[in-house]
Amino acid sequence: MIQRFVTLSVTVAAIAACANADTVTARYNGLYQQDTNVTLTSVFSGNVPAVTFEWTRQDAPGPGIDVSLPTVFRAYCVELDQNVAPATDYVFDVQTPAMRGYTPLQEVLLGRLWSSYQSSVVDGDTSSAFQIAVWELAFDTGADLAAGVFTGNSPAAVVALSQSWLNAVSSSGYSGGQSPISILHNENVQDQLVPTPGSLGLIAAGSIVILRRRRSSVA
Repeated sequence: MIQRFVTLSVTVAAIAACANADTVTARYNGLYQQDTNVTLTSVFSGNVPAVTFEWTRQDAPGPGIDVSLPTVFRAYCVELDQNVAPATDYVFDVQTPAMRGYTPLQEVLLGRLWSSYQSSVVDGDTSSAFQIAVWELAFDTGADLAAGVFTGNSPAAVVALSQSWLNAVSSSGYSGGQSPISILHNENVQDQLVPTPGSLGLIAAGSIVILRRRRSSVA
């Protein structure tokens, strides 16, 4: 039975990697923007705008053009040492989390976070809380904003909300959904986390098996 899951995961990963070699060209408007104070060891420490990005595609269908993302989609930063600017067209490769070095556990927790709480983002505070949670899961090995290489410092109420979401998605009793996710990658600008439909959902299902074996590493 274990061998069957491993084979399925490897096969699906190979298919998804091929499917996600395509590009998307888009520009963004910031839906919500609010400064938060965070620390990423050896990379950044201080106030940074936490933004919910609303991207609008500028490309047309054709060979090598991604077909998974809609015309307008939301995304969040997963790279603190690079930037993007509004009203500017960017070309991104649409890649799987594994292709960007994320572990299966990180992929599961980020997918849970998106599924459970992205719809709760309705203003600056909730946007900041969601972005801080994304950074914690993308940069750290746990889900604790007070420890590790990434910490959320202020505003206190935003950090507390973010931590409550992290506690929920990392709980062994979690029973919510999980959105398949991709990473928009460009060597020269900030990478973005996006939800993606389709074959990536199968990878998520395979990742749950790995999560169950490693449950002791989270709450």
